[in-house]
Amino acid sequence: MTQPMLFEAQGQIYIKADNTPMPVSNNSCFDDCVKFLLFAYFVFNVCYPAELKVVFGVLERVMSADYEAQYFCRRLSTEDAAVVGNKD
Repeated sequence: MTQPMLFEAQGQIYIKADNTPMPVSNNSCFDDCVKFLLFAYFVFNVCYPAELKVVFGVLERVMSADYEAQYFCRRLSTEDAAVVGNKD
């Protein structure tokens, strides 16, 4: 998997992960976009680039993204378990 990245094209911000661009909501501010980028690293289980590890670590702590990403993933797995349990 390639490293996730943020980019802008024609006024729309995208996160590119595994060579697939995913649009970020039009009303997202830049700090939300950076959080989504950090979430992408967490969800896809990709290590930060060695050159930027310290920068991403600071961003995680400043934005509390590490806690939010873990909460988000736990909530998704709980919802998936509820859906699977209600299959009858």
